[in-house]
Amino acid sequence: MSILQAVKKSKLRALSVGYLLLTSVSAQGSPSIVDRAIESLPSFKVHSIPTAKRARVYVNGTLHSITLHSIDVPYFSYDVFQLSQPYGYEALMWVKNAMGWSDHGCRIDLGVAGSVNGDARARVYCPSRDGWYDLSHRMIELGLAWPQQGCCVSDSVSARAEQARVHHVGLWSDEDPLPPWVF
Repeated sequence: MSILQAVKKSKLRALSVGYLLLTSVSAQGSPSIVDRAIESLPSFKVHSIPTAKRARVYVNGTLHSITLHSIDVPYFSYDVFQLSQPYGYEALMWVKNAMGWSDHGCRIDLGVAGSVNGDARARVYCPSRDGWYDLSHRMIELGLAWPQQGCCVSDSVSARAEQARVHHVGLWSDEDPLPPWVF
């Protein structure tokens, strides 16, 4: 049995397969040009994370409302009388864990063009033992988000989404998951 087959049988399929689809790692442990560029970005402190896609963060003492770039996430409602989408809660908890309520060393790029409902679009990069990862891309790999509709999606993001779909990771464990723009 291959590693992938063993992982697919486990209950932690979404997270385990996601970690098999890791982003690039610099050779022999030395920081790559990309790693050094990410390390030069400002860190932030989380104020609140109301949804898996939106957060309020302090960057250099200034409060910013941000929307994670290039993703759509399953809808989650805190109201028990309102319907939530499958994996909405898991996506929210994963983002809260990744960004952390304390300083995990994540970095933020507020230079992403455009805004969404007054929020700055941002890229968030978090450290892992294998180097930095883009939070939005990792959510797609874990089956916790879709590539954003009507947005320019890179080939690497499309490939990540396709890998998650083929391996039935996260929201793709359903035959035909209902995207949030239809929900």
